[in-house]
Amino acid sequence: MIFNSKITSMLMLLLANVLIPLGMVIFMAGLFRSKPLLEATDFPSPPLETKVHKAPFDKVIFMMVDALRTDFVFSRDRWLPLYARAHSLRRRCAYHGPFSDANFDPLPHQGPHSRSFLDAWLNVINWPEDSRLDGGDTWLARLKASRADQKEIVFHGIEEWVDLYPDVFDRVEAFSSFQLPNLVHSDQNITKNLSHELARDDWTALILHYLGLDCVAHLGGPRSAHMWPKQLEMDAVVREIYTALVDEPHMRDTLFVLLGDHGMTAQGNHGGRLPEELAAATVFISPKLEAMAQPRRSSPLDVAEDYLYYSAVNQIDLVPTLSGLMGFPIPSTNAGIFIPDMLAAFDDDKKAVEFLLENAKQIHRALKISTKSSNKVIDLGDDKSSMEHHDDLGRSDNRWEAVLLAEKAWVDTPSREAREHLKASIYEASREHAHDIVGRLQVGVGCLAAAVLLAYASLPSLNIGSWSLFIAMAVHSATMFIPGLVEEEHHFWFWGSLLWLVFLSVLRSGRSGFDLMCLGLIVLHFVGQCINKHGTAYSVAEHIDDLIFAHPVFLWIPALLSHLSASVLIARNLRTVLGWWVASVVSLALCAGAFGFKLASAYGHNPESLSFVPDYARELVVAIPQQLLLQAFWTGLLACSLFFIWQRRGSYNPTSSFVSMGLSPAETATTVVLLGQSAFYSMGRDNTIASLDLVNGFNSLDGTSIIGVIVQSFLTNWIGPVWWSLAGLRLLARWHEGPGSPAIPTLQNGHANGDDKTSHQNGSHDAKVTKPVPKRAAKVQAVNVVVQTINGDYIEYLTMQTLFSALSSLAFNMACIYIWGHEDLWNIYAPKFINAFLWVVFHQFMFNGTGCSIMWFVVGN
Repeated sequence: MIFNSKITSMLMLLLANVLIPLGMVIFMAGLFRSKPLLEATDFPSPPLETKVHKAPFDKVIFMMVDALRTDFVFSRDRWLPLYARAHSLRRRCAYHGPFSDANFDPLPHQGPHSRSFLDAWLNVINWPEDSRLDGGDTWLARLKASRADQKEIVFHGIEEWVDLYPDVFDRVEAFSSFQLPNLVHSDQNITKNLSHELARDDWTALILHYLGLDCVAHLGGPRSAHMWPKQLEMDAVVREIYTALVDEPHMRDTLFVLLGDHGMTAQGNHGGRLPEELAAATVFISPKLEAMAQPRRSSPLDVAEDYLYYSAVNQIDLVPTLSGLMGFPIPSTNAGIFIPDMLAAFDDDKKAVEFLLENAKQIHRALKISTKSSNKVIDLGDDKSSMEHHDDLGRSDNRWEAVLLAEKAWVDTPSREAREHLKASIYEASREHAHDIVGRLQVGVGCLAAAVLLAYASLPSLNIGSWSLFIAMAVHSATMFIPGLVEEEHHFWFWGSLLWLVFLSVLRSGRSGFDLMCLGLIVLHFVGQCINKHGTAYSVAEHIDDLIFAHPVFLWIPALLSHLSASVLIARNLRTVLGWWVASVVSLALCAGAFGFKLASAYGHNPESLSFVPDYARELVVAIPQQLLLQAFWTGLLACSLFFIWQRRGSYNPTSSFVSMGLSPAETATTVVLLGQSAFYSMGRDNTIASLDLVNGFNSLDGTSIIGVIVQSFLTNWIGPVWWSLAGLRLLARWHEGPGSPAIPTLQNGHANGDDKTSHQNGSHDAKVTKPVPKRAAKVQAVNVVVQTINGDYIEYLTMQTLFSALSSLAFNMACIYIWGHEDLWNIYAPKFINAFLWVVFHQFMFNGTGCSIMWFVVGN
């Protein structure tokens, strides 16, 4: 385990830090395949005798409102009264149903809406050309190919649709979605052309994608002050479209589909499996649907705790439903089922049964191709899963035989039996078989295993701090094999970090005033974990969130105290070179500028957070030049830092009063890992990239600075772990300043403690300067030994962090293989994998391994 050569240990540590991201990249290449399992070219064409039924509609308006949650549409919740004035209008004409499915990527939700195949949107990590659906068998492509009058397909919205379907749209008005904080212009660019499009009769499909509601959600959640105006804006768009359906003769046979792609949490995030994240509304609107909607649909409804209103449908069911209602062939890769409540739109039971049988035959063909393809690849599962797989196929075949017999007899049974077959077949048709290149998975795991061995071999020693982190790593690795614990991973870090603080406090108890300080740290840490809600049961976060929303002044008290504390710390570090008064003025000006920017930014994004402030004070806040103020703050802070570095004495190293525990390098590494992870989750993050806050990445930057926005977005989302990594460097320095650190000999004017004096200083005026005595060389050598010891402690600290990163990544990747073939692989583990990959690349490799090492060896030395 222990190598004598420090150079060898450092080389092994360097190689381990390179192998970790390399192993994750290789494993990712096997996990996220470049192409989905079922391709249109793999399927035989539908039989020639397939009947083309007369469609109820000849046009479709497909309006996607990003983050349109079900209670925004169907609930009478006083905070979310979307369409409150239009409920009676829709009740006469529309079918309502929530649109629910698990998804984790916030951008390409268009895939399942068009292909109706689950794998179509799982290639978020692949290259752009792999995510393109041009030439793919989508409902848009089928609709375009089936139109006899050559009417156009029109799109207005974000440019990602055009990237996905470059060969589908005939008329396009696209804009970049990179302007995230833009709450007005992005949607106005769509609405300004809407009246013109509704008046034209040269299109068969009008696709609209409104992004503004999702932007509001990311800024302030569903209770943001910007939410109500945005809902009114969307309400006006719906009214305009519906009015055209009623008044315009060429719109009488037009189907209006209003839907969201996901919901949102109380913080405005999405991408997980919480009910509020999956609850995306779907509404089918047309005067022709009045007969089927009026007898059993009422609106608005009481608030539903599970966000379930009317009936639930899957994302992929939308494609065959549109196919039946619009009269174009079902895409060959479809794995969805026609929404049963919409069968009444055919106005003929025979036509409804015919199309349901057509849907069943298409699913059966897809199932057979999927089964044939799966037999050609290596199976990562065990015998039990293989038996379950064949049992499912057998049940599906039995259902299919019942469908064929019922079709011959032509009774009412086909509809029921066909649907039973679809239910039995859909999982198999969309089942993820081990068709990925298994070698990539094995190589990725091998790289991570090698990184673990290299990091362990480069450890200089083992102590109580090391074993504490080893225990934490072992427990955390074991939890990776339990999907429920992966989904609720924040609990591990919350309680683990709290126990670690208690352990350190007990270990160092007995000092005067020290116990009270430790108790304060524990209490503050516990309260900090309770503020943010993660959707777990028995959480006090929801009550705290309601309290802060009702009394926002409680939110600004700790914010003001934190800025005052930062001002005191800055003044304390600057007083040695600027003097106390000047340092106080400079630090107060810097923190006042930062606090002013926070006020202005908060009022711009969340005006409700300053509802307790008088009107004249809010007017002053609005007048604050945010960008100029932030740039002035960073300039002043950088100038003070440079001036402090230039003016301080070389032998002076300022100490921090942050924590006086005197942590060893191993204890420091354990503290940074536990509290860094805990800080990440306590800021509202979770195991999906959709929970990341992208708004603060635009602070003081415009939309054209892509690199700056990306870097700042990473820093703002990982600010907790980044802060603790920097604090870890300070704790290491404090360890060597303490009484237990090795003594550093003092050299004055080039001499060791004044013992090496010249003969002139001893009274001999004509004697030559004597050579340094061996004692001076010994003390210089002692200084070098101390420096090597200090650097060795940092190597130990970095090795512990590297070992944790490698072992946690290895355990998680092995858990992905263990869970292979289960739906949790994509619902839970795939989102977590992307999050873990960002941790490895950005935090461990770029910041801990590279950034902190440069600070320690270059700046520190």
